[in-house]
Amino acid sequence: MSDKGRKWRELTIEEKRKFYLGGTIVFFLLICFTFLMTPSPQVSDLTNISLTLTREPSFKKQSLPASSYWVELYTDKGKYEINGIDYKYIRHKNFKRLVKKGTKINVGSKGEYIYMLEQNNIQFLRFEEARYHKSMNRTFARIVFGTGFVALFISFLFKREIKYNNDGTEKVLDFGPIIIIALTISIIIGLVIIGGSNFISGKEFIY
Repeated sequence: MSDKGRKWRELTIEEKRKFYLGGTIVFFLLICFTFLMTPSPQVSDLTNISLTLTREPSFKKQSLPASSYWVELYTDKGKYEINGIDYKYIRHKNFKRLVKKGTKINVGSKGEYIYMLEQNNIQFLRFEEARYHKSMNRTFARIVFGTGFVALFISFLFKREIKYNNDGTEKVLDFGPIIIIALTISIIIGLVIIGGSNFISGKEFIY
């Protein structure tokens, strides 16, 4: 058994309860975050405008703390971005081939962010698929965070060790492995519900 495992078993119930309480608070805040996130705009929320690119589109990548991609569009009406999940749903091959400096495009934007982009009846952003992805992403997070919150909160409620008899030997129920198993099961269930890991992947989609 590893030193780390022995150290956890040597903790008192009071010390473990502090860990459970801290974890409960963290997962509660994560759940709240999923409800406070800016909702994905609907078509009616977007402003339709025509733009002319004054520079070549600038594709960006940030590796730390996690990989993220976005594209900056400099136009006659200012700078715009396509980022996050919406970036994943750009039709990249057509976009890179047809959207150049001087290209006139029609976009659906909210603030400086573009959610729909069309040129000569060609749609370069798959708006509805991006909205669905965001919905599944949020659903997965709530399943996992909700499970973590419940498992840790229930563990915190026990102020005394739970002892049981196993073949004549008295043992103490350890909630640590139970919490890990619960989180693992919640991840599996979440992946089944949302239809696979693509909806939580940070990888760039190429179309």
